[in-house]
Amino acid sequence: MSVYPGRKEVQEWVEWVRKYLPSDGDIPSIDWCGPEAKTEPGTNTAPECGEAAGNELPWVGASQDILDEEALAGSASQRENMLALFAEVMSADVRELAPRFAALHFYYNLGSADWPEYSIYKEYEYGSTQAGFRRDLRVLVGMLQLEECPHDWRRLKWEISNSLAAEDWDRAHQLYSFAEAFNAAEAKDIWALRGQVSFFVALGRDKEKRRETYDWLLSVNPPGNGLGSYFVSRAYWSALVEAPAKLREGTLDDKTRGLVLDARSNLEKAFQSRADLGPVYHAMLGTCYLALGDYVQAPREYNKVLSLEVRFKHVDFDVLLRLLRKVKARVGDDVVDLLKRISEEHAESFIDDFKPPLFRVLADSCARGGKPSEAEAVYGEWAQEYPNDPRVYKDLAGLLAQQQRFREATEALRKLVDLQPETEQEPAYRVALALGSIAPDQIDIERVTREIFENKPEVTKLLDLLFRDLWPTYGRLGNEAREALLYAACLTYYLASIQPALAPQLAQTGGEKHAKAVEIELRERVFVWFRKVVSRDSTLKAVAVHLCEDKTAGPFARFLVRNGRLTLGQMHFILTQAVPGNGELFARFGKWVSENFLGLTRNKLDGLPKICRPRNLEAHKQLRLEVKDVPRLCREFLDALLAGPPPSQM
Repeated sequence: MSVYPGRKEVQEWVEWVRKYLPSDGDIPSIDWCGPEAKTEPGTNTAPECGEAAGNELPWVGASQDILDEEALAGSASQRENMLALFAEVMSADVRELAPRFAALHFYYNLGSADWPEYSIYKEYEYGSTQAGFRRDLRVLVGMLQLEECPHDWRRLKWEISNSLAAEDWDRAHQLYSFAEAFNAAEAKDIWALRGQVSFFVALGRDKEKRRETYDWLLSVNPPGNGLGSYFVSRAYWSALVEAPAKLREGTLDDKTRGLVLDARSNLEKAFQSRADLGPVYHAMLGTCYLALGDYVQAPREYNKVLSLEVRFKHVDFDVLLRLLRKVKARVGDDVVDLLKRISEEHAESFIDDFKPPLFRVLADSCARGGKPSEAEAVYGEWAQEYPNDPRVYKDLAGLLAQQQRFREATEALRKLVDLQPETEQEPAYRVALALGSIAPDQIDIERVTREIFENKPEVTKLLDLLFRDLWPTYGRLGNEAREALLYAACLTYYLASIQPALAPQLAQTGGEKHAKAVEIELRERVFVWFRKVVSRDSTLKAVAVHLCEDKTAGPFARFLVRNGRLTLGQMHFILTQAVPGNGELFARFGKWVSENFLGLTRNKLDGLPKICRPRNLEAHKQLRLEVKDVPRLCREFLDALLAGPPPSQM
């Protein structure tokens, strides 16, 4: 089977590289756009690739042909034969730059380019096809073994960039170690470079974004404080925005933690050897400490960034590039006026200000380190400098609520609502505002829960559906018991998730509501039914009337003949007395329960005090029980209670 491109074309590409690849300065990365072609850092310019200076990259057309022809791109045998051809060409001398550059650039182009003018006409997606080419790129990158790498820092930096482009993070780190071993560059640069690469691989890489060569990671930024480079803006974004958001979502896995440890170690060494590192390195090191739970060192690094008076506002070059393309599409208009108008219309979309995120992560690290007063001071500075930023009031309210300073938290929330009126309709803020209107020791949880029931019926509907789907017994309960359980779930799960500071109190009240459901069902299904039995048995009724004033049996007897009420604790006591030899009333009741409620074993009844505990902590303080266990115990008891058919009244 013939291969496209063929050996002749590939050899011509290699000769082109030998002729046109710059010999001075850094070796161009494998997303290079040709001699003297200008590329905005961090942007994908494949559609215009190679158009400058009249020296078009000779393989760009072949890349487009392959992706445009399903028979070529989708053929496994075509891919295998093409990979074998490039591997053979490179194998003649795996160290030679020209064939390696041509092959890697070609495969990177196949695996990463996005040509919408082609793809809109295709009925198949490029995704799986390009993933295959990216795997092939990784194979070709790995053909040069570490021990075969030249002892040349210029070449090693390029090989590191290739490893990053192929997402072979392990190989990139091995190359850094290789360079450090023979001192390919000054050690201080090696440490800074390795530290920033480890940081980005661990915390700054967004898998949803298009592929990059990461060549901007292969130099130490100038020591100036501004945002004059793509690296600096990306580093601030990752250190102050992306990484903290990921860390709030969960803990690090072992591999990521290892990379963060490597980044921390190398950045620390870099600061020891270089005093001129820019403030962005303090931001990255601070976020490494934050990720590793060092809440002493993290604020120190973030404060250093603040103290260096960094110019935090940054123009997003990717957005500006898109604006320029709009200009290009409307050549008939006056270009200068058009660009000015478009820039004014979209100004907010391409100006990033990293100072608020810095305030946020600094305050968060102080709070996590057990220094809420320092965190509050940071929020105060943030609010003073950015009084119209709603984020400061939202975060400050959360900090104050954790300290149960609900009145002050409410004031912060009211400022948030003034800036964003729509937030007042969100349940979390409605609850928080309700809680903030009263002192912490006087919180009316019932009132707050009722407000949720009245204003967010979709919450209770969802809980009801979940109960019915996941717990069959729930559907057989009476309306009053189901409502108590919905209240309990709203408290224990929903409210606790939006007001974590109140979780212990909410769990306690939720436990009481769970116990209330047990009380309702036990009374209605056992005691009320037995009252019907007594009403039909004149002899037994006479016994009950006689015992109404008895100290022990009185509450039970009065319930049977006078339609009174019994608490959960009283019902538990009566059930413990319902044994033979303890009087006719108790004996008959015990026999009737054992015949009609086979699930209410002695072991199950012995667990009732634990269910009673949330409703009367003082009476049951000797019991060792976690409040979080109460919902499970209640469900198990109700399962046992409703295990059989309805009881007999005879």
